[in-house]
Amino acid sequence: MPELELAADCARCAGLCCVVPALTRSADFAISKPAGQPCPNLGPDSCCAIHAGLRDRGFAGCAAYDCFGAGQQIVQVTFGGRDWRSSPGLAAQMFAAFGVMRQLNELRWHLVQASELLSPGGPAGSLSAIGGIREELSEALRAAQGYASGSPEMLTNLDITAHRDAVSELLRRVSAEVRSAFAPGGPDLRGADLAGADLRAATPRGAAQGGSGQGGSGQGGSGQGRSGRGGSGQGGTSLRGASLRGALLIGADLTGADLAWADLTGADLRGARVGGADLSGALFLSRNQAGSAIGDARTRLPAALPRPAHWA
Repeated sequence: MPELELAADCARCAGLCCVVPALTRSADFAISKPAGQPCPNLGPDSCCAIHAGLRDRGFAGCAAYDCFGAGQQIVQVTFGGRDWRSSPGLAAQMFAAFGVMRQLNELRWHLVQASELLSPGGPAGSLSAIGGIREELSEALRAAQGYASGSPEMLTNLDITAHRDAVSELLRRVSAEVRSAFAPGGPDLRGADLAGADLRAATPRGAAQGGSGQGGSGQGGSGQGRSGRGGSGQGGTSLRGASLRGALLIGADLTGADLAWADLTGADLRGARVGGADLSGALFLSRNQAGSAIGDARTRLPAALPRPAHWA
């Protein structure tokens, strides 16, 4: 059976995201529950009974969650259409395999983004130093696809930590090559605690820039929304070309920020205010990160990401 897309298809899952993860009562979840126990809001049809009102009911974390298609992959491919309710004896193995698959599919999603970024005709496809990296990406993607297509035993026996470390290092190299070419000198804020930080641009995106006439021009007609080479032109905190890998940005104010070529791999954007910010050229921004932030009609996203429904 062909592998399914790297986006959630709840109709083909069995409510795994409502069962497998543990929840801790917080700003993200209205209740606590242990791992492996169904959420009380999970219906007999394996769908969330309050899905349309998750944020209003205190489940913002559920609303932003993205399994990257792991749920339907586990149910429909790995276990051949069986599920934990009709086959209770499979529950423990299915839950363990889901945890691995979710990580695998997230890595696959990032590898696809990196491959498209460096592809001939892609935004960074003209760089001379990427030929070898492009091949490494292809090999890593093939390996990850092989793991994702494997048996339940293959998944649960996979050293997912070692695999994640190897892929993360490859993605770091992609990021370094691209940022040094298109946005040299960006700040290194890897792992920085920027929770609640004021990272607003002093001059809102789209406002007049002292007669420079640049207006955030595109990079070589790539159509990716990335600003041209040079300074940020924002007059405030410059995050252009920044490495924000693993940075803690909970509740940070990024209003109007220019994040062209900024690496957001693993950055925690829960509650971050990104109204008017330009995220269209950010590297490795994922659906769940965008869904956990607070944007508005002026916020720009990469073409591959849907606009979160809760953004004004």
